[in-house]
Amino acid sequence: MLVFAFAGCGYTTSSIIYKGAKTVSVKDFVNKIKVSQEVTDRRMYVAYRSGMELDITREVINRFVIDGNLNVVPLREADLIVEGELIDFKKEALMLDSADNVLEFRLLVQVNLKLYYAKTNKVILEKQGFTGQANYKVSGALSTSEDQAIQLAIKDLSTRIVDIVVEGW
Repeated sequence: MLVFAFAGCGYTTSSIIYKGAKTVSVKDFVNKIKVSQEVTDRRMYVAYRSGMELDITREVINRFVIDGNLNVVPLREADLIVEGELIDFKKEALMLDSADNVLEFRLLVQVNLKLYYAKTNKVILEKQGFTGQANYKVSGALSTSEDQAIQLAIKDLSTRIVDIVVEGW
């Protein structure tokens, strides 16, 4: 009985480092958003901020530095490479008042993500539509600007990217 008590479920808080990888390089994210997309009933707001893909790249690098499990290095020195495409930026009405004025929005930043070994180009991880989000109120004491909310959504996305690369979830 004692053996089963210590066997556990295998959960660990240690990082997953792929086959001895110690370094990572983050390629610049590429903008693949279709800015000419029309507004529809399902999608009330088509939004894009110039340079958002570069903000994502910078924040992913910052998150890797803060995490500390993999050293961020130039491409030619990396064991692992992260690359991504910014595929969507959605702004959704989350809460309306009685006159149908928007009180709160949800911002969603979506990317396609790929992680691979630098030397072999073998893909380790590929995620389509990987999403970061932030909600923000447009009025009242807890209101936030859309620019601040975009940065929060990018930070959420970047944290999720580093978590899935380092922790595997």
